[in-house]
Order: sequence, then C-alpha cells, then structure tokens
Amino acid sequence: MKTKATKAIATRCEICGYGYVFPQDRKEHAAYCRKLQRARQFFGDDLVLTYHQREELKKLGRSIWQNEALPLGERVDGALMEITGWYARSLAESGYNRKFESFGKYAIKLLRSSPRLYPTEIYTELWKRYSVAS
Repeated sequence: MKTKATKAIATRCEICGYGYVFPQDRKEHAAYCRKLQRARQFFGDDLVLTYHQREELKKLGRSIWQNEALPLGERVDGALMEITGWYARSLAESGYNRKFESFGKYAIKLLRSSPRLYPTEIYTELWKRYSVAS
C-alpha cells in the first residue's frame, strides 16, 4: 500500500514573519503566530515587531538622528525609532511578558546607563520627555 507523500513548501507568514516549512513546522508556526498576535493585542503593533522590522526601524532611526542637517525634533524622533527597535527586541526576549517594563522606563534606564549614546541636544530632549514619565 502506497502512502501519499506530502510536498514540503518553504514559506514565510505575512502576519508574524516566521519562516517555516509546511506542513512539518505547521504546529510550531501556529503557536508562535498566536503568541505574537496576543502580544500585539496587549502591547500594540508598534512594539511587537519581527526581527526584520526591528532592524529596519533601528537603521532608519539611526540615519535620521545622525543627520545634523535635520531639525532637532526630527532627530529626536529618529533616536526614538532606534530605542523602539531595542525595546521591541527586549520585549521579544522576555517572551512578551505582560509585566515587562514600560517603554518610558526602558528609555530612561537606557539614557541613564549610556549618557553618551546620543549627541547632547538629542539626549537632553529625550531626558526631558522620559525623566518626567518614569
């Protein structure tokens, strides 16, 4: 009696960014995708990012804050993009723990531990914004 061979298909989920082989990795992908969707409902789409999204956000943010020709407000926004990428990575590494520290607490902790991370004018604006929130 012949058994029908199932053709393996490499694919990437558009929802969670997970690359997997169907059908072998179907259950593993489904569990990961559900976890990510629940995390997005709790933390928001802007903080639960795939690896690729985090890296692109950090790269773009860095290019903005390093551009001294831009207005200070835009450069501060660029620094926030970079910090958001780092926060999203830490959040993912926590397993999307619902007790994970807030973005504001994360930002102020980062600024305290790395006072020379950004130029003084950007650091000062970030400090004003997040030292009040912590």
